[in-house]
Amino acid sequence: MEASVTLAGLDGAEIRIRVSGCTLGRELLRLARSQLPQKPGCALRLSLCGVELWPDESLEAQGVQAETGTVISYAYSRVCLLKAWNALKGHARDAEQALEGTTKLCFHNPINSLLGVTLPSTLKSLTFGDEFDQRLQEITLPGSLQNLTFGHDFNQSLQGVTLPGSLLHLTFGEWFCQSLEGVTLPSSLQNLTFGHGWNRSMLGVTLPDSLQILTFGDNFNQRLQGVKLPGSLQSLTFGDDFDQSLQGITLPSSLQRLTFGDNFDQDLLGVTLPESLQSLTFGECFGQCLQGVALPSSLQSISFGHSWNHSLLGVTWPSSLRQPVAPDFRRMVLSELGGSHFAKQLAESDLWPWLEPQHAGSDSARQPTDPDFWRQLQPTPAGSEIARQPAKLDIWPRLRPNLQGITLPSSLQRLTFGDNFDQDLLGVTLPESLQSLTFGECFGQCLQGVALPSSLQSISFGHSWNHSLLGVTWPSSLQSLTFGECFDQSLIGVTLPDSLQSLTFGGGGPTSASTRVRLALSPAHR
Repeated sequence: MEASVTLAGLDGAEIRIRVSGCTLGRELLRLARSQLPQKPGCALRLSLCGVELWPDESLEAQGVQAETGTVISYAYSRVCLLKAWNALKGHARDAEQALEGTTKLCFHNPINSLLGVTLPSTLKSLTFGDEFDQRLQEITLPGSLQNLTFGHDFNQSLQGVTLPGSLLHLTFGEWFCQSLEGVTLPSSLQNLTFGHGWNRSMLGVTLPDSLQILTFGDNFNQRLQGVKLPGSLQSLTFGDDFDQSLQGITLPSSLQRLTFGDNFDQDLLGVTLPESLQSLTFGECFGQCLQGVALPSSLQSISFGHSWNHSLLGVTWPSSLRQPVAPDFRRMVLSELGGSHFAKQLAESDLWPWLEPQHAGSDSARQPTDPDFWRQLQPTPAGSEIARQPAKLDIWPRLRPNLQGITLPSSLQRLTFGDNFDQDLLGVTLPESLQSLTFGECFGQCLQGVALPSSLQSISFGHSWNHSLLGVTWPSSLQSLTFGECFDQSLIGVTLPDSLQSLTFGGGGPTSASTRVRLALSPAHR
């Protein structure tokens, strides 16, 4: 005959549970766990008159009168580590109760078998050690499990294994190479990661619709034609060995991140990249041209390896791009600045910030890596126009081609040359918007006849400049004029503008402060 008992907590909370006299203490405990809140690291204890209920004895045998509504006390106690360890080693009388309250188990090599161990219903994360390689068919994984990670040596078939419906993350180790054909992956799974050893066909593998992240290891190199990728997939990563064509592959419309390993080198012409894609990464060996490839309008980041060396002309860069695309991207940009069509694309794509040095003061980071580039770079054709209107343009320390025929942007405010620039500026049109002009260490060209913009406020010469100032027309707006260590010309007969506020001699390069002379000028002292 069924009746009920009342479970009373120390805080005064009460719940009623329907039971019978023959109900075991273990069964009552499970019913209580399903109705009472769980506390990580704590086990639920039931007691009658100060005596804890035995799990394997009936309630009636322990003095519980279900018909009269007996009150049973419940409380939470911390998990005993010694009892938990003994349970994992198979030495505990009641392993389930010893492990109750445990939410995370991370095994190391001493635990190689879970036969006879009842994992707690509170468990959310289970990680096996590198040497664990036991069949899972004899192990009951708790329904609360969310994360399951296998170690290096695990290589057992999962056919016939019931993975809990709560599982969110499944990760395999390096040696796992079993087929997943016929394996039922939980409908809740969001993240599936394979180790480097897995290289099985995906045909016949049913990936759950909930999957968001799919990661393959280095050895995976299987065709994907005929494989259905889940519509919810957001991130797809291939390892270094993958080099299969994507022709005919339907990438999910939700995909945001696509990453290829080092060996991928397949043509993307005709491949439909989803409009949701935000990040596209290629490995070291990718060398395919992107002319005609439709890059998604949502793309924010694209990265190439060291082997990619194609013209940027004809590539339609999305306006949403925010990051440099290749280690030598700025080199490639400068080598093609003469093409007005490319410049227009560059302007529309907002890629001008990519031309600026990424690490100030680091010449190795700012200089092109190809030693032949500087010999091959030809002067840009007359009449070419940089369509974008950047506020500043920094040129690399080794830039040597002249600026003849270049139309600099009408909005340009700051122009900085690197150390090796030494080209004549006669005939070069500097924009009227220019406010700052800086030359590097090796610049030694005369400025007589050079038209300096009327808006120019600051001019700085490097170490080598040592020319007469006679015949130089200084703009009336000039406020700061700086000469390097080698400047040693007479100023007699030189007319400096009334607007000048700072005149510095020996101001550039690694000279000590004592060798520099700076004149601070004001209208009252001129």
